[in-house]
Amino acid sequence: GGEQVEIMSFSPDANQAYCTCPECSRRSRSEAWFDYFTQLCAELKRDYPGLKFSPIAYQGYLEAPAAGSGPADVEFLEYCHYDRCFIHRLDDPSCPDNVRSQERIRAWQATGVPLGIYGYEFSILARSMSLPLWSEIDDAIRHYRDWGMRSVITEVARGYPENAARDTELHSTRNRFALYLYAQLLW
Repeated sequence: GGEQVEIMSFSPDANQAYCTCPECSRRSRSEAWFDYFTQLCAELKRDYPGLKFSPIAYQGYLEAPAAGSGPADVEFLEYCHYDRCFIHRLDDPSCPDNVRSQERIRAWQATGVPLGIYGYEFSILARSMSLPLWSEIDDAIRHYRDWGMRSVITEVARGYPENAARDTELHSTRNRFALYLYAQLLW
């Protein structure tokens, strides 16, 4: 009788400790992780046939896996777009970080997996108000639209910090105006 999860997002641990067993070492990190992810989803689908999945390409898994490998049967892959330069425009050919980031995104697009963006525009661990660079976000959102991204998700912790004495101490409350502006840019 409880609520059922519609879509589940999976991410490997953010610890940079990668398996070095012979089986995993013969493949790229992304191939090993997303093959495991695909197996995990198949197991979960047995008990939850309507469940949808959304993995994240993050840290050591930003590189797209080789053709024929990678996540299968997903709603979209959340590409964590923190590998970009936040000073230059995304299409600035003189910025090696943004050139590399676009190459990675194009490689993911070539896999046929629908893509979304997972952004780090806000500092969720700070107790202060975040004021992102609106020109950077506006530039990024225009590119995401042109690149056909299926989703844009910014990291916002609704209930952080857990020990907040008042609503006004919550990250989402302190940043409500910034989040409103972000939503307007998306619109």
